[in-house]
Amino acid sequence: MTAVRGPCLNCGRPNETPHLPPAFPRHLPATNDPPTDVEAVEIRDIVDHLHTRVSDIDASIKNAEALLLTLRSRRKSAIEDIRRGKTLLSVIRRLPADVWGEIFSHTVPDVHRRRAIDRSPWVLGHVCSRWRAISVSLSTLW
Repeated sequence: MTAVRGPCLNCGRPNETPHLPPAFPRHLPATNDPPTDVEAVEIRDIVDHLHTRVSDIDASIKNAEALLLTLRSRRKSAIEDIRRGKTLLSVIRRLPADVWGEIFSHTVPDVHRRRAIDRSPWVLGHVCSRWRAISVSLSTLW
């Protein structure tokens, strides 16, 4: 006999009642004798009950799978939130403007190519508003 007692620790749903092995007539599995009419009726009733039990278990499995999908979705969202939070704490966000200015100064081509809009300092101003403010404020880039 398999018995699980108390409510489910995760969802609070009552656990199934103890599962008892079917009470098939004991002598039939060990012989080739046909069941009596009374035994046949009992066996059919047991099989019908087992079909119902299997259907109930299938419904429980379906509910558990739906819950699992929900939990996986929540987990995925939480992991994405963690990633976004770590991005906000990134060291690169805390670099001072003068450090960015030094980095930017190493990206500027020679004087003859500064006017090309597909080169620094023009491209730097299109990355983000902070980079734009830094690049515009540095006369050495222009």
